[in-house]
Parts: sequence; C-alpha cells; structure tokens
Amino acid sequence: MQQRGNFAGVDGILGLAYRRLNGAYDFTPLLAKRGVHPAVTYPWPFPSRNFGAWARKLGKVLSRMPKVDIATYFEALERHGTVANKFAFHTLRSLVSRRRRGAGAVAGDPLNKGFFILGGGEEQKDLYRGSFVAVRVLHDVYYNTLLKAVQVEGCPPVPALPLQAKYRADQVSNSLVDSGTSDLTLAADVYAGVMRALERLNPRFIALVAQARQKGTVPASRLNLRAWPDIHFILAGEKGEDVKLTCEPQTYWQVDFPAAGRAVFQISGPLDAANQSILGLPLMNNYFTVFDRSLDAKGVIRFAPIRGAR
Repeated sequence: MQQRGNFAGVDGILGLAYRRLNGAYDFTPLLAKRGVHPAVTYPWPFPSRNFGAWARKLGKVLSRMPKVDIATYFEALERHGTVANKFAFHTLRSLVSRRRRGAGAVAGDPLNKGFFILGGGEEQKDLYRGSFVAVRVLHDVYYNTLLKAVQVEGCPPVPALPLQAKYRADQVSNSLVDSGTSDLTLAADVYAGVMRALERLNPRFIALVAQARQKGTVPASRLNLRAWPDIHFILAGEKGEDVKLTCEPQTYWQVDFPAAGRAVFQISGPLDAANQSILGLPLMNNYFTVFDRSLDAKGVIRFAPIRGAR
C-alpha cells in the first residue's frame, strides 16, 4: 500500500522524460561489504513511515555510493518493442473541476477525465481535430524547446529572451513543455510582457489578476472570460519556423476550483533568475499533445486542437 508522501520530491514514475533524470545509486559496494552474495538484492534497510525521515537516512548512505544513470521503465518497454517511442495526453483541466458536489460527482465529471496513450497518439482521431503542428525538442535533458515570443491577442508579440549562458549546462533552453506542471510558469521577461499587454487591453484584467494572486481565488462571476484575450506562444518548429500555440482564457483561468463558483489564475512568474518558461497543462489543455521520440534522439512535440467539452 502506498504511504502518504512516498512520491514527494520525485520527477516521475514511468520515466517519460529522458535518462539523465533517472539517476540511481549502485549499492554493490555496500552489499558486498555486508557479505551479500550476489550483491544484487537485500531487504530494504531504511523502514520509515515518514518520507522526510526516510530520505535523511537514505541520503547519508547515498553520499557514499557511486551514482549511475539507468534506463527508465518507459525506455525499457520501448527497447523491448512493447510500445513505440512516443506517448500522448488528452487533458481538459489543469486543476480538478469542483462544479459538481460529492466525490462521486467530481470523479465522474467529464472535465476531470482524460487520456494517456502510451506508445501512440496520432491514430486517436476522436481526441483531436484538424492537423498537427510540430515543435522541435532541443535536448534530451527535458522536453526543452525554443520560445521565440509571446503575444497577447490584440497586442504586438514580445520577443522572449534567450536563456543566460550560466544556466545552459543544466537548463539548456529558454522553455520546456511539461505535463507535470499545473500552470504556466513564465520567465520574468515573458511574464512581464503578458501582464503589460493585459493592462494595456483592460486595467480591470490586471486588477483581477492581482486579487487572485493576493487571495488565491476570485469569484468566477466577475471574470466574463469571453472578454479575455487568447495568449499565443510562438515556438521554433522542426526547421526553426514559427509555430504559434494558443492558450485560451478558459484554461489559463481555472473556474470552479477550489470550489464551485471560484476561479484560479494559472499563470505565474519565474521560479528563479533563469530566463526559462515552463509551459504546463494550461497550454496542453488546448491541444492533443504527442511527445514523439521515434524519429531521432531528441524528437518533436506534436500539437493538434483538442476535442472535448470545456
């Protein structure tokens, strides 16, 4: 049975990203020293009901163990020919819709349902409409992409600054697409560009954003989402061409969370000083998104307009 907090601090479970995120430690020296032969298995020596306490105990041991990279579970499946080297997401929300009361009603709400397709994507024609556009993946650390500009509908595009040289070794590029991020976490320059454009279009927009930041939520009845603009993210395609991806107000505002009639603003500023934007679920909620690594070592991310009630 899963203990509460077991997955705190982890990057993933199946290993859908790349091997560099799947670091491991070789316990062979420790097991051999303890007389375990062969030194490949051992009863788990760090029991704990508290993840923090367990992590501290384990951390002392890991500091003495050699670190290695291992193939992820997904990569192992692909290598054995079980699945193709791609996967796809169909999501309608970045936060759980609470428009219906009761645990059963919330779980049964179509807005809270989605699809994860392991080893496929484009063949699921009932999940998208139209054709795909492809965004180039720049490196096999994360699903790193090149963000060229951001544009709020009705305003001119704002060029996105490149990632500073001192961050490139670890963070690689100025943007990434991440299904594990529930908002749009934008670099300082990109965030400022979006906020300036919203204020230029309607000062009331900024007032509502400020209220949401201060109090956490705003009454959904005050939003009138039809008046809010689309936000376009312009990324580099397979050949460096501009690919425009659109985030609609219905996804960068999440209505009926944390309760019916409330709304949360799902655009935030930077995590640190790096010029890197994390394009999470609010963008993916607009698209059936296929992470395709079958063509080359880095791959592409394909986007097609999503089907489904929002």
